Amino acid sequence: MAPMIDNHWLLPIAAGLAAGWLYIVAYGRRRRIQVEADYLRLAADQLEAYYDAVEAFVDDPAAPADLKETILFVGEITSDRALSAVWVDKLKAVAPKLREIAKRPPASTLDGSIERLAKSRPDLVHLYVRAISAAQIAIFYRWPEFRSQAFECLPWLSIDHSAQLAATAALNETKAAKSNHFAGGMPLPA
Repeated sequence: MAPMIDNHWLLPIAAGLAAGWLYIVAYGRRRRIQVEADYLRLAADQLEAYYDAVEAFVDDPAAPADLKETILFVGEITSDRALSAVWVDKLKAVAPKLREIAKRPPASTLDGSIERLAKSRPDLVHLYVRAISAAQIAIFYRWPEFRSQAFECLPWLSIDHSAQLAATAALNETKAAKSNHFAGGMPLPA
């Protein structure tokens, strides 16, 4: 007869290992949820800043109608994942060029309504840029698939107002993509 091996110590070790593994899994999940909640809080803060700037901009009678339309369209982008994807793609395409654009004198990067507004009401240009900037940051924090791309775009977009305004050209392309989508053209990315 073989000698009996005392295995009663295996059960507490197995239970301890299982409990440790469950704790690690639960802690990792809790941490991911906390990080996601932090990102969403940051997005909410940026959306609040966007809406504050938009309200002040749109309520001012000196704000040009075309800029009011553009700034309101940005709000539509922040609430639509597909439009956000189009805008992020356009921002990624223009981001490397922004360093050169930002080196030019500010007037050479401003166009039409913005240039005229900059001469008469720089405070409104500041509100416009603040709204666009806040919306861009909100998009990167709100949608998880864009977070890694924020590092490609945001440093260039934060150079100065000129770079930010030059980046708004991506808005026109995003508008065109939306119009094309609803006119039966190419579908927006999912």
